[in-house]
Amino acid sequence: MKTLLFFIFIFSVFSLPQIPSENDWKFVGGGGSSIDSAKTKTFVKKEGQVFCGYGWPFGGFQGASYWKYQTTWVKEFWNSFPNVPDTTIVRIRCLGTNSTALKMVICMQDTNTYVYYFQQTIQQDSEWQDLVWDTKQIRDVFNLQKFGKLYMVFMGINTDSTYMWFNVEVSCIKGKTKGVETIYDNFGNTTKISDQAQNLKSFELEQNYPNPFNPSTKIRYSIPVAGFVSLKVCDISGKEVQTLVNEEKTAGNYEAVFNASNLPSGVYFYRLQAGNSVKTNKMILLK
Repeated sequence: MKTLLFFIFIFSVFSLPQIPSENDWKFVGGGGSSIDSAKTKTFVKKEGQVFCGYGWPFGGFQGASYWKYQTTWVKEFWNSFPNVPDTTIVRIRCLGTNSTALKMVICMQDTNTYVYYFQQTIQQDSEWQDLVWDTKQIRDVFNLQKFGKLYMVFMGINTDSTYMWFNVEVSCIKGKTKGVETIYDNFGNTTKISDQAQNLKSFELEQNYPNPFNPSTKIRYSIPVAGFVSLKVCDISGKEVQTLVNEEKTAGNYEAVFNASNLPSGVYFYRLQAGNSVKTNKMILLK
């Protein structure tokens, strides 16, 4: 069971830079970072909303080798005042950063309680990914049943105090409880959720491209309902050589990259399983 952290933050209204809001997401602080207000911003584009963070980190922790730059954004949900779900899912991708690591935290708040949830790692490969938080713990541990404010905290981490920047794009935040999903924000694009649902009529595993390949290839797949998904690669003898996906996924279209730099030429098989649906395809590595 992952550790749940509880913090109360006090944002300084005296030093808070004036960053324009977008889609009701409001900048509320840098957690000690020195914000470059000329470049830190947010804006909506076709596939989602981009959050740009620029400035100087704070830290020098862990032997002066841990420096963090942070931006925090909040949106209010007092009108709907939704229930805290079993899981909270954020669809996100990194558009670029000079950080050695990029993290995200979500926070939920009602009128009395503010809960800061554990960090998730944002991959820096520009591919869409789902970050999933087990927010049922918030209800169980802190008795936070509903939330009126939802915070997104983005953190870049480096080993020194040099100027830091990151751009991330978020396309959806939703909750899931007992199989029922609730969209909290699809970031200004009212058509993409319904369009995606129409396109996800079946469980699909596409042929990898390129094929034959050397040393890497892309594998696209679709899952029509949320659930646990695994995508594994085996050699011709049936021995598993690499696990590409092994996690909870929301319904959607996905792409995984298989890198076979350390494997010999030959025939390989990739197997996708989601719930009771299973499909296997063949690919050829030529070096």
